[in-house]
Amino acid sequence: MKLTLVSAAVFAAFASAPVLANDNVGREDNEINRSVNDSIVKAGDMLQILLPATGYFAAWLHDDFEGAKQLTYATLSTQLIIHGVKETVGRKRPNESSWNSFPS
Repeated sequence: MKLTLVSAAVFAAFASAPVLANDNVGREDNEINRSVNDSIVKAGDMLQILLPATGYFAAWLHDDFEGAKQLTYATLSTQLIIHGVKETVGRKRPNESSWNSFPS
């Protein structure tokens, strides 16, 4: 039972992560594009998966069902709020790669 819940929570974290697209398609050459390090962007994308997964693993090691449940609620609500705001505002990214940008 415990392993099933942890597996479902990790799957939910992976499913809520952004899809990595080809960053060079349809992008103009400007100062922002030249200064963006794509490896840093991809590292940030991976961290939003690895941090909750580490928390789920720690909860599993310590038989902390309540902690895993709280982490699931926190992760899902955070992802819903962030992606909901991005979709609602519809602001273009500074590097002009997409319209999926968080407002300042």
